[in-house]
Amino acid sequence: MTNKTELATVFAAMAMAAGAAFGVSCDGTNVWIGPVTGGSWKDPANWEAKTTKGYTVEQLFTRYTVYDFSSLQNGAVVTNDYEGGNAYNEGSSTGNTFVYGLVFTGSTGDTWTIADGTVIDKARIRFCEPSYIDVTGGTLDFRAKMTTSIDYPTPKRTYKRGNGTLRWGWPSAYFWESTFYVNEGTEVFTNNTAFVTCKHELKSGAKLLVTYGKNRVGCLYTDNSVSASTTAEIAEGATLDLATSFNSYAPNFYGDLLGAGTLKVSGGGSFAFQKGNKTGPFSFAGLLRAWNADMTFGTASVPVGVNPAASVSIDASGRVNFTDNQSVTYLSGAGTDGGVSVPSDKTLTVTGAGGVSTSLVYAARLAGGGFTKDGANLNLTLTGASRNSGATRVKAGTLALKSTFARPDLAALWSFEDADDMGVERRGAAPLRMTNELTFTTAETLELVPGVAGQALRFKGGATDALKKKGTILHKPATADGKLPSGNEPFTISFWLRPDIAGCGAYPNFLRFWDGNWSGLKGIWFRTPSDTFRSLVMSTEQGWNVKQTNDPSRAVVVDFGSNTYLGDGNWHHVAGTYADQVITLYVDGVSRGSNNLGANMNIPAAAQFRLGNYSTGDPNHKYAGDIDEVQILRRAWTAEEVAAEYAAKRPKADASLPEPVARWTFDALVDEGGTKLFKDSGPNGWDLVNTPSNGVYVANPAMTYPEDLGGRYAALAATAGPYLRLKGGVTMTDALPQGSSFTVCARVRYPANGIVLIIGDGTSAGSYRLGYSGCPRNIVAYVGANTCTLSETSMYGGNGFSPDAAWQLVTATYDAKAKTVRTFLDGVLMDDLTDKTVTINPTDLSFGTKTLSGATVYGDLPYAGIDELRVYDCALEPDEVVRLARTFRYGDGTDADDPVLSADSPVIVDAGATLEATDGDHAAKSVSGAGKISILGTATFAAEDWSGFTGTVSGNGALLVQKGQTVPLAAVNVTADAMFEDDTVVLSRASAATPLVKTSGRVILPNAGTLKLADSSKPGAWLGKTFVIAEGASYEGPTDIAGWSFEPEAEAGKPICGAIKFVGGKLILQTQGGGTAIVVR
Repeated sequence: MTNKTELATVFAAMAMAAGAAFGVSCDGTNVWIGPVTGGSWKDPANWEAKTTKGYTVEQLFTRYTVYDFSSLQNGAVVTNDYEGGNAYNEGSSTGNTFVYGLVFTGSTGDTWTIADGTVIDKARIRFCEPSYIDVTGGTLDFRAKMTTSIDYPTPKRTYKRGNGTLRWGWPSAYFWESTFYVNEGTEVFTNNTAFVTCKHELKSGAKLLVTYGKNRVGCLYTDNSVSASTTAEIAEGATLDLATSFNSYAPNFYGDLLGAGTLKVSGGGSFAFQKGNKTGPFSFAGLLRAWNADMTFGTASVPVGVNPAASVSIDASGRVNFTDNQSVTYLSGAGTDGGVSVPSDKTLTVTGAGGVSTSLVYAARLAGGGFTKDGANLNLTLTGASRNSGATRVKAGTLALKSTFARPDLAALWSFEDADDMGVERRGAAPLRMTNELTFTTAETLELVPGVAGQALRFKGGATDALKKKGTILHKPATADGKLPSGNEPFTISFWLRPDIAGCGAYPNFLRFWDGNWSGLKGIWFRTPSDTFRSLVMSTEQGWNVKQTNDPSRAVVVDFGSNTYLGDGNWHHVAGTYADQVITLYVDGVSRGSNNLGANMNIPAAAQFRLGNYSTGDPNHKYAGDIDEVQILRRAWTAEEVAAEYAAKRPKADASLPEPVARWTFDALVDEGGTKLFKDSGPNGWDLVNTPSNGVYVANPAMTYPEDLGGRYAALAATAGPYLRLKGGVTMTDALPQGSSFTVCARVRYPANGIVLIIGDGTSAGSYRLGYSGCPRNIVAYVGANTCTLSETSMYGGNGFSPDAAWQLVTATYDAKAKTVRTFLDGVLMDDLTDKTVTINPTDLSFGTKTLSGATVYGDLPYAGIDELRVYDCALEPDEVVRLARTFRYGDGTDADDPVLSADSPVIVDAGATLEATDGDHAAKSVSGAGKISILGTATFAAEDWSGFTGTVSGNGALLVQKGQTVPLAAVNVTADAMFEDDTVVLSRASAATPLVKTSGRVILPNAGTLKLADSSKPGAWLGKTFVIAEGASYEGPTDIAGWSFEPEAEAGKPICGAIKFVGGKLILQTQGGGTAIVVR
């Protein structure tokens, strides 16, 4: 058998031969002759130089060198303390050491360690291009820092060879632009948080084992010829993160996946796991987590699934695409634009774990084919806007539908949508079931005007324009419907206002909830003191007093400096919350302060609720202006929920924001004398012209301008590297004057890699620029050597971007006086730098893509989209950035209140299973099965076809009869309220005796609409007939037919009239020729 001394000579010869084969001159081998138990790497006495070029050990430290450790025994430790030769130098690579290879030989069970020493900041093992690590017969535990050269041409290659095991033990291994090949044996990750831009390729028969912690690589790759024994195994509790944005990533893996840990994809790209030479599905039984990237299993022609014991979590805008029928144990995640998809003829099934009771929320989407919720012990709640066209089946357990912006703890909502019921809670055209009716004393002082959502209530400024709550509020109601918080219960009061300051009293008191006592924490007031909307006060005692100093510990006061903020003619959102003795006041989505009361609230059960005035006939406290969307909830909203409510009501513009000095919408490419440009709609007329990457202007720009979101945007190609510059020699200092504050914002659809320069001069030295960096994946505001970044996990894209990739609003501000740089994503503050002076170079101002000089040169050109680029000559405040974000429609076109259930999806509820509509308005294509549908709280549920359903419909919500629905709902056990959705009721003579809906709850009919006669062409079909509209325990609807009309209006020349009656539990229509009457009994 060959001994280790002989092996050292063999490996030295192999290194020389390999150097010649690689095309890189290997200068020799340093052979370890030090203690067999290890020692210091930097000590020349521990090495013997083997070289044909006459180099000493010290000289080989600075050359292309193989380091042979074959003489080390089991358990040996070599410490890397060498700062000079094999240290990583961040400057030029000239004269630095490049480790050509490492050689370790031993027997099965042997372990050797390369460890960091005391100079770990500088001592990094630096591999040359190419290089290798040979491990034979044992395990190399690599715990020292390492890197490849960033200055070396791509692609760089490092090979792990031999049948032994290489264990990475240092958290960060930097293989810039590199590929690490595992030719043989096993590679182990142990809490390696970043293999930067490294593509890991497993050759046939090689193995990757992830044993502990969070481990990250650019990608995991095999070609399609590897054997079935080529595997990647992720142990339970460990994570492998495939960061797909790295430039060296390749999107295919043909080996097998093993283990029960977490496989994560991030970085905005896509990754495909394909069948290869294995049989059956992937063996992986852990968690598939898509953060902001796509993972796909199989192809349409060769589908392949995963172990049904696996689970899926969707975060941010991640996606998991299955190509076959797939079962998973759990489905969860807080994703927004992402989701899980199967082909249109396939089904995704969620089973739950047998015998384990679990409740999960899935906020992303379902797309493609069918979806089945199985598992009697699994309660799954869907909150995303699904778009699957296949059947949604509840086979066992409970599947809940919950709209993201629905309010599960809603106690009252006044939307002011109907002129006849300005004091009645409503949703759409039908009253809610909370019965918190408001009455008014002087109707002439009120009118409806356009609001933030539909209509709003306007107080004209009269002396008696107060709305007063009618009835007694029970302290402990049997249900939460229609009962306002009392005692020390937590609450939220939310509303929108647009004051008319000139018409207000001296100190308006526009919302009050109290019992008439000025002390004892028995009420809450929203008011403005005598400065008339310079300040806004939320107080719990002495709310009538104009001086905020009477008891400041019982109030929150925000001073805007002048009344121009609230009096600017725009809508403003106000929310007040209470919980655990703390009150908090929010204005326009931002907390304006909190106060600890030091005692419990004690709101009496019979407290009054008023809008518009302190009392009737009080000119000093009257409010003039508009109010909309008043909500009272039995819970204190979080800051995130308040911000979501504010952002959900997105006005088209916000006049309170300053005007930009430049704005480019990219909606029209103008040709002026052969020069194609985008016009600036700002005051300076800074038009943009297109320039390719070589700086030479071309009349036909190398970019496209597709339509999207109601306009066009600039789509940057992946091959030509185009960018836009300002026409006429306008420079950076023209647009962003030196020493001045500014704000730059743009809607961006992110690329897979490379550089997107949102704004800057195209250089990397010193000047300010805002752009996208593909390595690592961030939007970055560069301030000289400093960066102010947006979180990498917020990025989204594809390999390039797909048509439905997410648009996001990127905003960066610079406050010259405060020396503060900030970055925001969709209005949310992501990062800030303080005490920074921004330098602006007087060079070309550019937008789009441009290769940067210096150390950040990237070979790949990006895909990207840019739209709505704006420049402001001031630093917008955080609340202004929030308001700015509300003026954009971003994402993939899905509105915040899109339905959770796809309207194209048939619903099947099996016997023993439950479909629960908890919040929001939900509709299905059809409903069948023998299970239970439960409609709760303010939720509604509708379907076009109920003919196949034999189960029950219950709850305190409402079952909707849809507009134009002609097929009667099945005669099942319905105890929920039955509500006609809007203003059209279709009646058929052929089924005159069959009600459209039957319930033991209420029947609710709108105040106005059309009674459409479906078969009016038949002579004598309508005059003098009786039709059953619905059956129910009681009826709520109009008291006359003044708001209703017939279609057609006449039969045989006689006008059709009629009367609606509720008799014996039946809502009937009796028609006649001439005369109109409605009788409600």
